[in-house]
Amino acid sequence: MARPSPFKGLKHGPTADALVVDYERGRTTKAWLLTSIAVACTVFAVLTAFSPHASATQNLVAFALALTLPMATVGLLATLVIAMGAPQRQIGLAVDGEAVWWRNTHDHVLVTVPWGDLAAVGLCAAGGPSAIDLFFLGEVPERLRYKAIESTPASPTLPTRRVRISLPKRPGAVDAVQTAVQRHAPQLWIGRYDADRPTGDSPFSGLLPGPGADAAILDFRASAMGAALRLLIPLALGVCALGYVFFPASFAHGGHADTVEKIIALVIADLLLSVSGLAGMVLGSGGLRRGNGIALDATGFWRRDARGDQLVVVPWSDLAAVGLAGARTQERSYRPGDNRVVATYLELYPANKKLVQQYPALSSYAQKGPSPHFRIPLPAYQGASDKVEDAVRRFAPRLWLGEYETGRLNPLTGRTDPPR
Repeated sequence: MARPSPFKGLKHGPTADALVVDYERGRTTKAWLLTSIAVACTVFAVLTAFSPHASATQNLVAFALALTLPMATVGLLATLVIAMGAPQRQIGLAVDGEAVWWRNTHDHVLVTVPWGDLAAVGLCAAGGPSAIDLFFLGEVPERLRYKAIESTPASPTLPTRRVRISLPKRPGAVDAVQTAVQRHAPQLWIGRYDADRPTGDSPFSGLLPGPGADAAILDFRASAMGAALRLLIPLALGVCALGYVFFPASFAHGGHADTVEKIIALVIADLLLSVSGLAGMVLGSGGLRRGNGIALDATGFWRRDARGDQLVVVPWSDLAAVGLAGARTQERSYRPGDNRVVATYLELYPANKKLVQQYPALSSYAQKGPSPHFRIPLPAYQGASDKVEDAVRRFAPRLWLGEYETGRLNPLTGRTDPPR
């Protein structure tokens, strides 16, 4: 049974000939299919592991298939969540002769963007899913600011701020959106383009304009690569645990493993591989090649996310103060700037509260309270905080607050608890 349109039931919605892109269509089916394959592989691997008549070839195949253990475990839970929420979620994009429509019941957003409010429309391939870019003639509507980004546009005549809405990874979806825009608003179409990519060692290389030659630049990719290498430890241990199950002659003491030992080894392997798999997904969503970084120069604070094609520049004139906040991970050995025991954050305090709303690309770092500010985590490598302090003292010494403690870092959530 086909899903109803995500715009069904609206008093005033897209016209009958509108292109409608349903983000939920096929999502649950795909999730069930992938999870079923993983479960089938896992069942085969487990049956082979406990079969006394399995050949060496069967054990080798089962060992390879057993690597899907975490996919089966995590995928089954995730698929159930997706399936239960799908009937209530209405997420869709529509293009008709009047406007571009965006509805997301999860975010409680329904927005109509008339063609007359736009300066241009394009399609961006940002290293992940393609996205539609809406360039506004004036201010971005408040209900779409959470989708706003700011970066160098494809044409110098276009504004730097635009709304970017990702398109589903579905065959034909991008072509259908392009055809609809060219049909209903050909005068606004500017074509397809790729997100800016760093062309050198710096995440800001290739940008015009970009940070000055004397800027202090912190590359987040170095920190992400270190984290990726650390994932090899649980991955290797998980593979060794599977080896204990399928090749006891090589891995087990005495060359034999009984049923209980194999069950324990399988559980341990599942846990270790799930940890490395989930952490790998988090790193993958961040993108090791993303081109993330921050910079400080005579202009102010720069932040770049090349995968999302985001470039944010906060001039020193928009700031009232800048400081370094440390969150302890241990009670002992607290030393500001020592990233081995402290999570360090760069805190930017806007000159007034309204300025917080002017940087939607930094909204995920916004901290509420009597003094709203942005708390930006620094990469976890030695010398990062010293580099930031030297830069602020050099370019904006009057804003420097110094180093201080902000609370205790929760290792599970990655957030800082209020100081005791």
